[in-house]
Amino acid sequence: MKLSKAKGIVKNLGYRLNVEIIDNSSSVVSSSIDTYQLVLPKSIIEKKAALADSSHYENLGFLWRFMITRGLTKRRLSQDLDLTSGAIAKWFSSDDIAISHLFHIKDVYGVSLRFTISDLSSSNP
Repeated sequence: MKLSKAKGIVKNLGYRLNVEIIDNSSSVVSSSIDTYQLVLPKSIIEKKAALADSSHYENLGFLWRFMITRGLTKRRLSQDLDLTSGAIAKWFSSDDIAISHLFHIKDVYGVSLRFTISDLSSSNP
């Protein structure tokens, strides 16, 4: 099942499905991004800019942030998952992914997945 389909089903029931990748070596990579203005080295500024770029992915923002945090390119992700780079590009161009691929990512990178369901009226994204 595609993530967008699962989110649609949950939304039709009046709830929101949120997915997070929990990097066991660091912290949760989810939907919020720090917006503090700091004087930072150029590499950190570039990383923060790339993280902010994830906001245009409604379904895959969490995956994009995970990739940025880990320093993964789409090509590297495709190699690690033994998929074509076109497959990864398709995920991001369609802003959708099969949930089974999320579990594959979990296994390959040793992270955890957290699926939460919240009320649509709650303020969490």
